[in-house]
Amino acid sequence: MLTIQTRTGTATVETVWSGAHLAVHPPYSATGKPAARGQWTVTHTGCGLSAGTFHGPKPDAIRLAKLWDAAFSQVTPAGVRSWQLREQWVALIKRQRPIHPPLHGPEPSPNAHPGRPETVRIAQDAGRRVRCVAGIWQAFWRGDWWELPTLEDLQLWTLDSCCETPDGRTVEPDAPDSWLAILRLI
Repeated sequence: MLTIQTRTGTATVETVWSGAHLAVHPPYSATGKPAARGQWTVTHTGCGLSAGTFHGPKPDAIRLAKLWDAAFSQVTPAGVRSWQLREQWVALIKRQRPIHPPLHGPEPSPNAHPGRPETVRIAQDAGRRVRCVAGIWQAFWRGDWWELPTLEDLQLWTLDSCCETPDGRTVEPDAPDSWLAILRLI
């Protein structure tokens, strides 16, 4: 059981998962009306305030809360707007990005990783969202993050009659799912 803050005071809700700083529970309703299927509230246990509503399967809501539980140890209601991880959290709770643990600090510059800067710049020029996780540069394609190919891979594919897709299939270089097409090199 968890005590939460509501518009009219406090209420007690039953949690489906509770960690040191976050808990997952069905959204609170003063009328007792059940929440829509696949709707989960993630609440900061220290203050009882909602950290957001997650729309998706319960295991995904719990996985997200577990990955971010420790990151919420430093969050206070007064300091939430200046929290350095706020934008990452909002994107995840709104399902704008695949679930991942907090990426602390600013993302590294493309120049910090030899062998990737050229493909990162190419992906950005093609309008792809890119990120670096544990030193691996990735581009967003069809709802997921995929490791960017090296510049050497791209050069080889321009000379060859086949090219890879982000999910590892072999296709013609001008196929819409080929890395060369995705990065707008063809």
